[in-house]
Amino acid sequence: MWCRPIPRRGSTTRLRSAARAMCCTGAAPPTASAMLRCLPRCCGASERNGRRSPWTSRWCSLRVRRARPFRTSASMSCLRRASSRASRAGPPIGWTLQPCIGTATVLQWKLTAKGKLFHSGLPHKAVNSIELAMDAVSHLQRRFYETFPPHADEARYNFSTPSTLKPTQIECAAGSLNQIPPHCTVQGDARVTPFYSAAEVVAAALKFVEEFNEAAPTLECRGPASRYVIRVPGEGGAEEEVRGRVELSFDGDMNGFRGIACDLDSPGYKALCNATESVLGEVKPYSICGSLPLVKQLQEGGLDVQICGYGKSHVYHGDDEYCLLSDMCNAMRIFSHVLTALHNESKQE
Repeated sequence: MWCRPIPRRGSTTRLRSAARAMCCTGAAPPTASAMLRCLPRCCGASERNGRRSPWTSRWCSLRVRRARPFRTSASMSCLRRASSRASRAGPPIGWTLQPCIGTATVLQWKLTAKGKLFHSGLPHKAVNSIELAMDAVSHLQRRFYETFPPHADEARYNFSTPSTLKPTQIECAAGSLNQIPPHCTVQGDARVTPFYSAAEVVAAALKFVEEFNEAAPTLECRGPASRYVIRVPGEGGAEEEVRGRVELSFDGDMNGFRGIACDLDSPGYKALCNATESVLGEVKPYSICGSLPLVKQLQEGGLDVQICGYGKSHVYHGDDEYCLLSDMCNAMRIFSHVLTALHNESKQE
């Protein structure tokens, strides 16, 4: 049977339960009409915060969701217990209207730039942490794209973008506009296609930052009064060197959101493509640098992981996120075709 994700409350749980009941090994595959009968009550309105709201599942019913703080070990333990009751050669794991055949590893990073506070009218006596952070991020990005260029396999998997590293948030020490801030923090993420190792990316990024720190005295700064290494009066009248410095760290569980390249030669992939083309009239597999938890671990555990879902991509992470009942109906038809194909194949074996 299908490897079952962790149950959740509400309408999605009912849809999962219905799907599980119809995917048991040994039973004849359900017809599309039988599967669709469960949709009106599963995809109807649900109670949330005391008011009615539409069912807004972004993915199909079989997606593992982050309802609580993510813990890889606990989640994998639950999934292993479920998958131990499933055949290793059974149907693929279903999660986006066309098959998604690849996702990216997500690495969240934080870069802290440490400078020296001083009055903006005397910038030669300060180390501007904002300028320092801007140049550090520029160096980090340039070296990242030199080291991890578009991979040859990304074209085969139809990835929309190659691996990327970019800032998404920035903040600095609170103060007035006539002060040069002593520290600045930039945060962002790296999205790494599954053809590169996350550990190699982390090690390389840390090395790039050290390169920047070592080169700080010779860097071309922003204007004649801007420096990342200055000398200031110290105790006893002797001058002391003040050097700007940046530090890079990676947050979160790097094993949780690992990228995956689905097996394009597996029976599950062929069944999913044939089913999608039969129901929708075309099949256009794609890959994206979004990410899903645990799918890589499941693949490494011997499962044929194939990703599919039937939400609306233009409302992902937006207000009033929604899906269409017609798409859910097509999803159930596709699943019916997949189950029928794999059931017939298993009987032949």
